[in-house]
Amino acid sequence: AGVVATYNKLLCHQGLGIRVDAPGLQLMAELSVETGMMARGLKMIVGALVEDAVFNEAKGEIAFGLNEVRQAIDRVVSVDGGAMPGIAMSCP
Repeated sequence: AGVVATYNKLLCHQGLGIRVDAPGLQLMAELSVETGMMARGLKMIVGALVEDAVFNEAKGEIAFGLNEVRQAIDRVVSVDGGAMPGIAMSCP
């Protein structure tokens, strides 16, 4: 199962689901491969995407697009002090 599917399995117990559009998924995949973070990088990005929704106890399905993915990447880089090397250069 993919990272988004795994998060959906966990979140369904809270009545929450997430969906990431194709461009957002593409950006996450490219950055995870380019930085060598692979699944760990994907988990960090998806975790940043759902953080606010979980904290606010949101319900239903939340759709994330390319802009939200870029914002999540920015949060991961700023919180983890650049834990994903090269990410700032790769994300337009």
